[in-house]
Amino acid sequence: MRLCVIWYMHSDFLVSCLESIKKTEFFQKEYADVDMSWIDQFTDFSIRAVEHGADAYKKTKNKKTLEMVLLPLTIYNDSGVNIEDQVHFVFDDVLKRLFRKYKVGGISRGKMLLDFLEAKQQTKFLSFLLQSKGKGNRTFTEESITEELNNAFFTLPIDYSYDVSLDKFMMDSDIKLLLMLIGYSSFEELTKEELCACFEYVGTKDYVVPVWGEIRKRPYND
Repeated sequence: MRLCVIWYMHSDFLVSCLESIKKTEFFQKEYADVDMSWIDQFTDFSIRAVEHGADAYKKTKNKKTLEMVLLPLTIYNDSGVNIEDQVHFVFDDVLKRLFRKYKVGGISRGKMLLDFLEAKQQTKFLSFLLQSKGKGNRTFTEESITEELNNAFFTLPIDYSYDVSLDKFMMDSDIKLLLMLIGYSSFEELTKEELCACFEYVGTKDYVVPVWGEIRKRPYND
C-alpha cells in the first residue's frame, strides 16, 4: 500500500499525466526497454465502510462516497521481480519524476489538472479547487497544486502491508469485477488461499462467502 493523500488525484487525471509524459524524449529513452503497460490500469473505487465488515460504502459528511486509486499489477514467479521492486519502480521512480515541478510542453502539473477538469466539463469540481486552493485566483491555484504534487511522493515513505484481504477496502462488487478482469467467473473457481485473499473471514465460524450471482453494484447514494 502506498499512502499518498491527495484527495483530488483521481485515476483519469493520473493516466492523462502518464500518457502525456510517455510521449517525451526523456521518457522514451529512460524506459525504452521497460514494460510500461500498467500506465493506463489505474482506476478509482469507493471504499468499504467497515474493514472486512458490512458491504456498504464509506461516506463523507455530505454523503459522498470516499475513493481510493487502485493499480493492479501482475508479477510472475519466474520474472525475477519482487513486489518491493515493482512498487518502488512505480512510485519512487516513475511517479516521483511525473510530479516534480518541471513542466511538460511548458505546462505545470497544476495547470494540467485545471485544464483537464475544464476539458471534462467538471465545472463544480474545478470551481471548488479554485476557491479552496487559490481563493479564486487561477494562477495561485495552479502553483498550489503543483507544489503539493511535487511533495506528494517525498514526504511519506512507502508503507508495505502484506497479506491484506481485498475486503479490507473493497466492496464485494469491486472484488467480483477484479476477479472477472483476471479471468474468473465464480468464487468456486478459487482455491481456499485465493478466497482468503479476497475475504478476511473465510473459514471462520458462521462466515458465508457472498453468492457470486447475487452481487450487484450498489448505488453510491444508497
